[in-house]
Amino acid sequence: MLKTVLMAMLSKLARSHAGKINKAQKWIDHAQLQFDRAIAEAELAERKFDEVANEAQEQIAKLEAEIAEKTAKLKEVIAETEAKKAKAVNFKQKMQTFLD
Repeated sequence: MLKTVLMAMLSKLARSHAGKINKAQKWIDHAQLQFDRAIAEAELAERKFDEVANEAQEQIAKLEAEIAEKTAKLKEVIAETEAKKAKAVNFKQKMQTFLD
C-alpha cells in the first residue's frame, strides 16, 4: 500500500515536472528562433552595407575617370593656349624690332 501511494506521488510529480520541462523547452525554442531571426537580419544588413559601399566605390571610380578625362582635356587646352601665346609674343617682338 505504501508502495502504491509512493508510486502515485512520484507519477504525479513526474507529470508536473514534465509539464514544466515542456514549458521550458518552448521558451528555449522561442529564444532559438529569435536568435536565428536576429542572425538572418544581421546577415541581410551586412549584405546591404556591402551593396552601398560597392555602389559608392563604383561612383568614386566613375567620377575619378571623368576628372582624369577632363583634366587631360584642360591640359591640352593649356598647352595649345601657351603655344598660341608664344607665337603672339614672338610676333609682337618681331613687330617691335621692325618698328625700332
